[in-house]
Amino acid sequence: MSPRIGLAAGGLVVSVVVAALVLLLAQPSPHLAATNTRAYDERVAIDLAPGQRRCQGGEYVPAAAARLRLTIVGLGTAPAGPLAVALSDSEGHPLSQATTPVERAGPLDIPLAGGRADADGGSLCLQNLGRARIAFEGNLTSSVLEAAPSLNGPGERPTDEVRTDYYLGGRQSWFTLAPTIASRFADYKPSWVGAWTLWVLIALALALAGGAMMVLRLALRTP
Repeated sequence: MSPRIGLAAGGLVVSVVVAALVLLLAQPSPHLAATNTRAYDERVAIDLAPGQRRCQGGEYVPAAAARLRLTIVGLGTAPAGPLAVALSDSEGHPLSQATTPVERAGPLDIPLAGGRADADGGSLCLQNLGRARIAFEGNLTSSVLEAAPSLNGPGERPTDEVRTDYYLGGRQSWFTLAPTIASRFADYKPSWVGAWTLWVLIALALALAGGAMMVLRLALRTP
């Protein structure tokens, strides 16, 4: 293979990969704002009997979250629900309350009240107001037996809690979320990492893509 063909092939591959990545990141989709899950493909089901109330702590509820998703993995034989859902902050002040029907197993989305600040260390209380049990997916124990064990955080039980996923409202592309991601990029990273680090990495990726396209163009023009 001649150097010209090799350069052209390399430039073409990088250009295609970058174009595909840009298209993927530009697609609007629902985005997760926070979750308490610490396992892949959870296998523990947490039962809530008729009339039973269950509360759990350690909830991080972002101000931007528009809905809470619970995952129902099993229902009793009688018609299930309704389910009372109440979120409060670390001081017990209400954040959002709702009563929702439970019609089938699968994701159950509960709208959250607006006008909230970020709440860390909050509590979630669920009460089964129906005549049948409701089983929720847990957050801790993986169905992959070889997976390393995980631990829950402060305010949570050492065993599985009900899995909670907090979603942003509407659909956004990753480009739309870039400023938010950049502002949090330094969280839990070495002290020298800041919001600027993500922008530098993006600039380097764009420079690489531009260089690849220039190499491809030169290779195609070279006689």
